[in-house]
Amino acid sequence: MRRKNGMRQTYRRIHIGYADVFSIGSREEEETIAHHLYEVLRDFDDDRVDVIYSEAFYTPKMGQAIMNRLLKAAGHKIINAQEENK
Repeated sequence: MRRKNGMRQTYRRIHIGYADVFSIGSREEEETIAHHLYEVLRDFDDDRVDVIYSEAFYTPKMGQAIMNRLLKAAGHKIINAQEENK
């Protein structure tokens, strides 16, 4: 957790290579992701983040709510990334 503007942030930030990875909750408890999603998206806006990569969420109700918010934040632009078969 880090502090920004005197407030405690409730997600984890890990720097890997040229990128930062943010953990905002647990896949087993998607409510934690939904709970922190608005906070991290606001922080991305404040930090002028240009690109965000996210996992997709397919579970009913909570997963759909998370995906709906991510789609709105992305302006409904989706890039499907698939593993390359060797």
